[in-house]
Amino acid sequence: MGIIWKGVDGALYDFSEHPYASDWAELGGIFIFAARLKDGNWNPLYVASTENLAQCIRSDEKWPWAERLGATGVLACAIGDGTKRIKLVAEMIARLKPPLNDYPQESAAIAPLRRVQGRRA
Repeated sequence: MGIIWKGVDGALYDFSEHPYASDWAELGGIFIFAARLKDGNWNPLYVASTENLAQCIRSDEKWPWAERLGATGVLACAIGDGTKRIKLVAEMIARLKPPLNDYPQESAAIAPLRRVQGRRA
């Protein structure tokens, strides 16, 4: 059983559960390397989008790292619209903060320092 993601626009996206070694369709979509928790929920470790699930998932360099963090499968949702995929992935990364994704992390201590340095320059 997968998950239903509700986007900020109210749209629902059905992410179905698959083994990593599945025969992936040649469709655009979003995928999540995730660990199944004892309570049945999922711990998202990495979120990404692609124009072709078949070409991207099994060649993604993050899978070995996800396995080390306990990944047990892949949650995937076919989304053909590239713009929609990009927006949704950015939203998911911002909300879920998966450990294997890169996202801006500026500490509260650094932000004021940058402002001070900016005024002096």
